[in-house]
Amino acid sequence: MLQAPVDYSINAANPMETGLAGFAMGQQMRGNEQNMRGEEQRQALLAQEGLRAETQFGQQNILFDQAQQDRLQAQEDALAAAEKEEALARQTLADKGALVELVRSGKAGAADFFEFSAKYPDIAEELKAPFDGYTAEQRKSTVFDLRRAGMALKSGKPEIAIQMLEDRAIAAENSGDPEQADMARATIEMLKTDPAAGQALLGLILQSVDEDAFKADYGDQAALPADVQSLQWRAKQAGLAEGTPEYKEFIGTGGSVPANFAALDKQAKAAGYEPGTPEYKNFMATRGEGEKEAA
Repeated sequence: MLQAPVDYSINAANPMETGLAGFAMGQQMRGNEQNMRGEEQRQALLAQEGLRAETQFGQQNILFDQAQQDRLQAQEDALAAAEKEEALARQTLADKGALVELVRSGKAGAADFFEFSAKYPDIAEELKAPFDGYTAEQRKSTVFDLRRAGMALKSGKPEIAIQMLEDRAIAAENSGDPEQADMARATIEMLKTDPAAGQALLGLILQSVDEDAFKADYGDQAALPADVQSLQWRAKQAGLAEGTPEYKEFIGTGGSVPANFAALDKQAKAAGYEPGTPEYKNFMATRGEGEKEAA
């Protein structure tokens, strides 16, 4: 039996409309799904941004902490360097004082000066530098002056040493050598304050200029130069016993005859003792006491 055609004009489902509605619903559902996926992606991006920001903040904190640690380390290093420098300064001062006391006691030897110079090469080089350009003749003259001043100090005559150094300072100025003049006057000021300290400085200067001469004065006395040997020979010929005030003054002044020596010399000659004879030497060495004992 044939079915009557459907009348779409009445309220019946229109397949096309239904299909379109289904398509629209599908589109909407897909749109909703896309929107959901988009929101998920946006949330994911936000999460990534948050993580990145957090990471950057953490890195900044790390950099800040590192910079702070670097500053603290730099401060600690500077403090350690300052403490080390201060300790070195204290040790240098103590070692200088120890050398001066050895000189004061008369026990300072060449080894003590060499040990000091080896421990403080900067000081040794500073003392040596002004003489680097000296000729052999200039060195010889310098050594002679230094040794004479040193002998005067050993003889207990710092005023003579001061005058010798003042003469040297004036000569240095006149010859256009202000550095040597300054060194001589600095030594003079030290001698005025503490003769032993000045003598220690003279020893260090002599060591820097001529080690052989230095060793002769502070070590092996057999190596004395001819001019000093001549002074010693003249002193002995004059009957001055080594170690006596007259002997020390004679050597320290470069051969000047002490006033009391001149008086003794007259007494010896009046007694009939000729200079250079054993009797004359004995009279001078004992200041006439030997003759009294013999009598």
